[in-house]
Amino acid sequence: MSVLKALRGLPLHIDTITLIERSILSNPKTKPEYQLQLHKLLERYESARKTTTKNKVIEQIIYTSYFQWFNTVPPYLKVFETRYDDLHNYWPIDKDSDHIHDRKVPMLRDLWLKNDDRAVDYTLEYMLKQDSSCPTDIFEPIFGQFQFIMKNPQIQRRKIGKTSRIPILLLPLNVLGEDIAACRSNNLLRRQINEVRRILVVDNPILDANVAEQLLQLSNNYDRSMKRKISRRYYITSKLGYSWIKPNASESNENDNNGKPQLSTLNGDAFTSGLELPQFASFT
Repeated sequence: MSVLKALRGLPLHIDTITLIERSILSNPKTKPEYQLQLHKLLERYESARKTTTKNKVIEQIIYTSYFQWFNTVPPYLKVFETRYDDLHNYWPIDKDSDHIHDRKVPMLRDLWLKNDDRAVDYTLEYMLKQDSSCPTDIFEPIFGQFQFIMKNPQIQRRKIGKTSRIPILLLPLNVLGEDIAACRSNNLLRRQINEVRRILVVDNPILDANVAEQLLQLSNNYDRSMKRKISRRYYITSKLGYSWIKPNASESNENDNNGKPQLSTLNGDAFTSGLELPQFASFT
């Protein structure tokens, strides 16, 4: 069976099949790894089509399509490539030694572990106190997205362990009760930055505005063209979706957020009532 015939035989909405065909199968500029993914997914479905696991394969195809192939990385997350030096130089560090020498130093780690709403603001304030030239504008949306993922475990495709629920770097003392060597702390910092990027960009990607709207419409079976078993696959997958929204004036006053963009799950009331997503600076 040809790849095209196998693709068109999938129990998916015609919009999805058309997008995959145009964006992945017939597009000479698509990434080779995307085409390889498509071939493997089609093979998995062919092997599973007569078993109960076929539904999971279909959900995997929907997820891969809308969260990876059709999706784009927002500008503020591209700083992991374009402004890595700034991230490395200003990334917040919470040292055990600071708390021993000064009991008034805020325990930022506790705020993050408790998913406290003040965690982001307190962290940014702490960073500015450490260095007034800190470019907090590139950190705010990163930490905001990170906290949203931690506060909404239902959108975590891979459950995140307790040790990874804090974006700031925690530096322990060595066996002598002193700060660890600079070379080791530098390695830990690079690992921490890469871990945060993986959580935000790879494991739990945020949806682009257009992609979010497409998936939302399909999960609601907007044209009533899908059977219930098929539309349910879209609905289950859409529960992992979330994106930024721009609240309307009444919501801004009620939440006292001065009209700042906020995050919402794809199935949340706030998202379905306002699909106008905010534009972030490119930070390049």
